[in-house]
Amino acid sequence: MKRLQKILLGVALMAGVCACGETTRLEELKQVVDEVKAEGKAYTEEEWAEANAKFAQVLDSLENLKDLSADELKEMARLQAEYAKAAFDSNARKVMEQMKEAGVDVGSFLQGVSEGLGEAADSSENAD
Repeated sequence: MKRLQKILLGVALMAGVCACGETTRLEELKQVVDEVKAEGKAYTEEEWAEANAKFAQVLDSLENLKDLSADELKEMARLQAEYAKAAFDSNARKVMEQMKEAGVDVGSFLQGVSEGLGEAADSSENAD
């Protein structure tokens, strides 16, 4: 009986150790995204180039996996969108600052972008 208890205890301990050390296949992608979200606003062009290269490398390695589950694919898409948003937010802010420095009427620019996006949405709805 004691032998069975020791075996069961050993199995339980091994299962616990394995579960604690387990990371998802998307963990590296999540780390890159989290880093960009946290620090991207202060990145230089060179740092953005490095971040983009790292993101592309991790994404390529994941896309080569043939056995990703539907949930993993959804999470991968969500992380890609978060990365794109962080990159856009950081770079859009820099562009806006450069436009202000150059004396460009930022209000007119934003209105044009808004109208352009509205027209693009209208044309995509009409295409359906």
